[in-house]
Amino acid sequence: MAPNHERKGTSDAYDKTARQDKAASGRTTYRHRPVPSPKLSDRVRRIVEDTKRKHRTDMRIEAWHNQGFAGSDICDMPLDESKGIKRELCKDLSVERFIEEYEKPSVPLVIEGIPEYEKWAACENWTLKVRTDTSPYRIPSTASILFTAHSNSRNSTSTHC
Repeated sequence: MAPNHERKGTSDAYDKTARQDKAASGRTTYRHRPVPSPKLSDRVRRIVEDTKRKHRTDMRIEAWHNQGFAGSDICDMPLDESKGIKRELCKDLSVERFIEEYEKPSVPLVIEGIPEYEKWAACENWTLKVRTDTSPYRIPSTASILFTAHSNSRNSTSTHC
């Protein structure tokens, strides 16, 4: 297997773009505000780098930081919930309308009712009644003690539920 710095892949294009941006403006631009990377011990740093190499064999370790995601506060930023994701029923939406209104402009959409509309077998075979019909309900041994004690307190001779 070749060392990471000799591999070619999509990371080289990002490296080149980052270098051009840095050369043009004098600084590297990131999509999100970078924050300081956590200080890791040498052992932990080696484990993290080894994991990165195994996960993305086409990228150099340094390329993980090109867009600033690794050391950014993107996950701490508040979500913009002012624009909710639209929902449409499957039966009211044609393929052509979906392509024109949602796919081409890249607008997210939740499509409801697909399993029922397409009559998926799971709609009938995965109901609670079907899933639990053949399963016996068992009472754990610790619970049966409680039922026995409760039954005895009523002077009942039955210990079954």
